[in-house]
Amino acid sequence: QSGQRVLILAGAGGVGHLAVQFAAAYGAHVVATASGDNHSFLHSLGASRMVDYHQAGWCTEAITDGPFDLVLDLVGGESGKAALACVKPGGRLVTVPTITAPQIKDAGAELGVEVVGMLVHPDRNQLTQMLTLLRQGEVKITVSGEYTLSEGALAHQAIEQGHVRGKLLLRMSAADGQPG
Repeated sequence: QSGQRVLILAGAGGVGHLAVQFAAAYGAHVVATASGDNHSFLHSLGASRMVDYHQAGWCTEAITDGPFDLVLDLVGGESGKAALACVKPGGRLVTVPTITAPQIKDAGAELGVEVVGMLVHPDRNQLTQMLTLLRQGEVKITVSGEYTLSEGALAHQAIEQGHVRGKLLLRMSAADGQPG
């Protein structure tokens, strides 16, 4: 919501780069974690500040202007747990449904921080809002790579290695039995 402080972990990734833009479009103050190579990219998407997640104490750096109303954890694991310290009282951390989500939820409960999993539910109103922002050019999808279906394993390896800026696309090709 307008005026809220939002921290997005992995802001330059496939979901993160869209989340940064949606939050900024609705007037939130957006801070994102990313490697230094992606800071100018995130600034161009609407993030007001970037924090290098390679730095020890990145959460302390992130909260120099105060804790966050919402943290969107797109990493999980120890990063998700560390991000709990960035949430203000009464705030919320939304974590991706990784195998570490239950541990992050438990750690949040101990600290009195609401932690919820991120599950997609079709919502016509929200989809309409997202499409409107895309059509108006307020949100842009960054595609960093394109793979044929037969190269799907390579695309998956790229995602697993991290550091993918934006989205990767899979497309049908003549070799897959469909026109390219």
